[in-house]
Amino acid sequence: MSENKNPTESAPLGDYVSPEEQEAAMAANEADALTQALADLASLKAKSADLADQYLRAKADAENARRRAEEEVSKARKFGVENFKTERKMENSTGRGQLFRQFSIQRAR
Repeated sequence: MSENKNPTESAPLGDYVSPEEQEAAMAANEADALTQALADLASLKAKSADLADQYLRAKADAENARRRAEEEVSKARKFGVENFKTERKMENSTGRGQLFRQFSIQRAR
C-alpha cells in the first residue's frame, strides 16, 4: 500500500476541512485580530489624549506658579525699596529739622 503524505486524504470525512473553510476561518481570525487591534488603538489614543491634557494642565499650573512668584518678588522688592526711601526721607527730614533747630537756637543766642 502506498502511503499518502496529505493528511486530509487519510483523515475521515467528518474531520475534513475544505480549503474554502480554512480560508474563511483564517479570515475570521484575521478580522478578530484586526478588530482587537483597532480597539487597542482607540484605547491608546484616548489614553494619549488624556495624558496630553494632564501634561498641558500641569505645564500651565507650573507657569502660573512661576509667574505669581515673580510678581510677588517684584512687589516685595518694590515695597522694600519704597519703604527704604520713605524711611530715609524721614531720617533726612528729621535730621534737617534738628539741624535747623540747632542752627536757629545758636543764632538766636
